[in-house]
Amino acid sequence: MDKQPLHNLMDACRPHGDDLLAPRKLLDPEMAALADELERDETARQALERSQRLDRALVAAFQDVPVPGDLEQRLLAAVGAAGGRAAADASESVAAVAPADRADLSSAARQPQSRRRFWALAMAAAVSFIALGLSYWLVNHTPELTPSQLVVQAQEWLSDEDFHRAAWSPMTRQPPRAYPRQYLAVAPAQWRRVETSLDRKAVVYQIPFRQGKSAYLFVSQVDTPVAGIGSVPPRTPLPGATGGWSIGAWQADGLLFVLAAEGDYRSLLRSRPTA
Repeated sequence: MDKQPLHNLMDACRPHGDDLLAPRKLLDPEMAALADELERDETARQALERSQRLDRALVAAFQDVPVPGDLEQRLLAAVGAAGGRAAADASESVAAVAPADRADLSSAARQPQSRRRFWALAMAAAVSFIALGLSYWLVNHTPELTPSQLVVQAQEWLSDEDFHRAAWSPMTRQPPRAYPRQYLAVAPAQWRRVETSLDRKAVVYQIPFRQGKSAYLFVSQVDTPVAGIGSVPPRTPLPGATGGWSIGAWQADGLLFVLAAEGDYRSLLRSRPTA
């Protein structure tokens, strides 16, 4: 008998049950050729024994993997917080990694089907775990920024078409995040919420500046401080800004302040901070 058809029949054997011990009792007529081969060929019997030992080891490994009881709830909560299509896709895959599915994998290995399907189920579960783990990491991890990267991101906020189309609120309406009045010599004229790459609920203030020129102060809540950014407004703008913009930044109490102006922003700052 050719080796490949023989191996295919071996793959179709169950890792538990009567297939190995009494191949003549197999009800499937397609297994008759394998039964005959096993009866007359010691090498074939040894190959089947090795195959079934591997199957049993795989089943035992999946049964022994500890899964925290609240893993599904934690991942669902994290993915739900992420929002968007990626979170929805990850949420839909939770069923593939629920603790009960370990039993499904073991059952799949016991059914009269090929080990290829067993491996496919195992790989699908592993991929789902990895995808959900990555989603959880993205939701709960704020990447570190450098000052140069911050400048690039700030200019992307300023060039976004939606940024210039959105409506503003007057200062008579209380902003959700107060501007640092102790550092600014010019009071903001209006404010609004803005979704940035750092904070989906950031606040931006429009500050009166030179005629025909714009100035804005972005206030974002961040988990990871930006390396190289101090706690007071810098008199010298950060390098790398283009298009005539000057951009400076400082951080305090978990908030990151980014001041951007079309021109030199130093006239917007107090010479000495007030209490």
